[in-house]
Amino acid sequence: MMRWTLVVFCLFGLMGGCRTGKVAVDSAPNKPVFSLNMGKGVDALQRKDFNRAVQYFKLSIEEKPDSPQAYNLRGLALFMNGEVSLAKKDFEKVLELDADYVQSYQNLGSCLMKEAKMVQAEDVLRRARDRFPKEAAICFALGNLLVFQDRAEEGFGLLREGMRLDPEYLNREKSFETDIVLGENQKPEYFFNYASLFASTGNIEKTVEFLEKAKKVGFKAWHRLKSEASFIQLSKNPAILKFIE
Repeated sequence: MMRWTLVVFCLFGLMGGCRTGKVAVDSAPNKPVFSLNMGKGVDALQRKDFNRAVQYFKLSIEEKPDSPQAYNLRGLALFMNGEVSLAKKDFEKVLELDADYVQSYQNLGSCLMKEAKMVQAEDVLRRARDRFPKEAAICFALGNLLVFQDRAEEGFGLLREGMRLDPEYLNREKSFETDIVLGENQKPEYFFNYASLFASTGNIEKTVEFLEKAKKVGFKAWHRLKSEASFIQLSKNPAILKFIE
């Protein structure tokens, strides 16, 4: 059975960065401004009290029915509460209100993945990719989907493009669900390629984690640690050397 979690892109919305190039609330260019109910909903969401969060965001929507941020946050709470079909409707509503609300493309894609509607999910993410060609998060979302579907060449190409656009993305975002992506694709090369992505950021802990996973499923070409550019800066680290020796 396929497993997928909402790659928590919409948590970016809690920090106010809900649209590409500007925040969701025009009156606060540097930080989010929440209504009382929206603020209470965010608090409940962070406590993982999803039922209460949904109720607060419902009140926030009643106060301001044209707020894409409120719909996006309620969609997150609904998804986390297991109500995927309702969450999907909220994310669709966000994009109806604001076609530039980039995180809701990602969230809608995650709902479709959860429903095993991979073709529709890919379509949503490709539309986002066309609309936001410089959004690293979209590259990672679409790249991971393609890797999950065993379309590794294009998938890892998008992941590398995401790294080019935002080199610190992997170290900053807690949403990079490689374990889930690779759960059914136990291919040594895939684990090694994810290790390579983390190596390029200098994240030794995650690099070693994925090298260990590659080793566990039979990766043999350890000489590549000495020749591939992403590993060169770490090649003398004892944690890396143990895979070569």
